[in-house]
Amino acid sequence: MCILCERSTLEILTTPLDSLPPGSVAQAIRTARDAAAAGVLDFAESVLREEAAPVAELDLYDEIVVSRARDEGVLSRSEASGWVARLRTDVAAQDPRVQAFVSSCAEIVDEYRMLFTERRQTLERFLEVRPGTVQFASIGQDGELWFEHRGELLAVLAEDEALEIVERELNLTLHSTPPESLLRYTTLPDTALEVLAGIQAKPAEVANTILAGLIDLGALAEDRVRSEGYAPFFRAEGEHLVEDLRFGEWVIIRSGVDE
Repeated sequence: MCILCERSTLEILTTPLDSLPPGSVAQAIRTARDAAAAGVLDFAESVLREEAAPVAELDLYDEIVVSRARDEGVLSRSEASGWVARLRTDVAAQDPRVQAFVSSCAEIVDEYRMLFTERRQTLERFLEVRPGTVQFASIGQDGELWFEHRGELLAVLAEDEALEIVERELNLTLHSTPPESLLRYTTLPDTALEVLAGIQAKPAEVANTILAGLIDLGALAEDRVRSEGYAPFFRAEGEHLVEDLRFGEWVIIRSGVDE
């Protein structure tokens, strides 16, 4: 679940700082950093499209945190207005949650700008096209950068990045994977099939969490990539095919390939 979709997250990020119980401030700061990672992607996309300046301002806290807390009923309109007023006068800049959030946003955007340059240049070499020909498209659901060229979408990933995405995708389907297929990636005896089946009978999110702790997810991902490649783990819109290709040390994912 998205951290910003959780009411407890919005509460700890917008409750008056002096109202937080002892020991909660450190947790609130960590939560603010995690919320930045989840909430800054739209802003990062605007920066990469050159629609926004690459500067993380205090108003990001209003746009991403305060407005959501108001919409979800965590803050009243007057409380949200109070936050906005403090953010506009830099008073809220003294709040360590705001500091953590905004600084994390700045760090994430800067990393994306660096990746943008590197990955676009790699694609231009791969496609053998002039600089500037490849255009930015979007940030994918796993944080990968997608580019567009002549109706095709392409992403460039290091092998470890691609494997991490495969692991995350596999983790979402552990509850529905045949137990006998999972058993070989555990240290459980052959008689444990019923144990795995019992876990899979639980709600999907709970089952996935338990199973991820029992199996060697990395080994499962590597085996699936060897047999199927990376492409099946990247979703495409419509009827477009997805394929993966190697380009030196990089994995190129291409979507929009004609059948």
